[in-house]
Amino acid sequence: MYEPRLLTIFRLNEKGRYGRPELYATSGLVNAGILPELTVDLQAVFAEVEGE
Repeated sequence: MYEPRLLTIFRLNEKGRYGRPELYATSGLVNAGILPELTVDLQAVFAEVEGE
């Protein structure tokens, strides 16, 4: 069975409320909001999930 691999990120806005989610597919780089110097390689993350 196919299961889509998506990363959903909810970020707090300036009013302390969550805005619309940001969706990311199985490849690309994502920056962490709280740690701007941290970048996550989604291809590496999802490779671990898929057992590659």
